[in-house]
Amino acid sequence: NGPSCRTAEIIPLGNSTLYLVGTSVGLYGTASLDEENTVWEQVASQEIGAVVCEYLAYRQEDGLLVVATHGNGIYQTNLTAIGDVLDVNEVNTDLFEVNIFPNPAKDRLSILFNLTSLSDIRVILFDELGRIVKKEEVVKGYPGNNKLSLDVSDIPSGIYFVSLNINNELVTNQIFKE
Repeated sequence: NGPSCRTAEIIPLGNSTLYLVGTSVGLYGTASLDEENTVWEQVASQEIGAVVCEYLAYRQEDGLLVVATHGNGIYQTNLTAIGDVLDVNEVNTDLFEVNIFPNPAKDRLSILFNLTSLSDIRVILFDELGRIVKKEEVVKGYPGNNKLSLDVSDIPSGIYFVSLNINNELVTNQIFKE
């Protein structure tokens, strides 16, 4: 369960490959496929947003990428490198591991993670359509074990995604609310 994938493009750029997927909750990309460990980054979140991306087209001759959305227009850019659309700092999930429990949850979620350095942390809860349901203010995380608590008593039963933004690196986990 989760967002639906509508369209995809595999784009060779120099010695790297960019993988883009248009979903029901925006455009996502990665430069490294690693089965279920693949980290997808939202592309143009401020411009395109969390809308349905119905169609992607890439023209290798001049690097033109066109993204057609449902309800938010058509976007285009010229790609020369992966850094044109993705944060070139690869997400290193070895820096932190996130544990979220209980899952399914009734009233509260506990979020446990271990950090190697002082970090800024923001928790965002999305519904299945990619709409923000709850956003927590930025808090400081400290080297070693950290624990955050998220009140979910006021949201309806269903499937949600908890996104932890740690120093601008995202880790997202699916949870079920009873």
